[in-house]
Amino acid sequence: MESIFREYDIRGIFDKELNEDIVKKIGFFLTLRNQRLNVSIFARGNRNIRERYTANLDAFTELRLKRLN
Repeated sequence: MESIFREYDIRGIFDKELNEDIVKKIGFFLTLRNQRLNVSIFARGNRNIRERYTANLDAFTELRLKRLN
């Protein structure tokens, strides 16, 4: 897991280095610090990038709303 953290970003291959649980935990701790969050998702091959991008944004939004309530 340490290999996904870089100096200024977090990188990893979904379902190999990153999974839904890890992404949710990262999002949760970033919202605790009330940090601005920029999300970029890159896909290779025939992966459905729009679906994954929407799922990630939904997860981050849900975590932020939970923290605010």
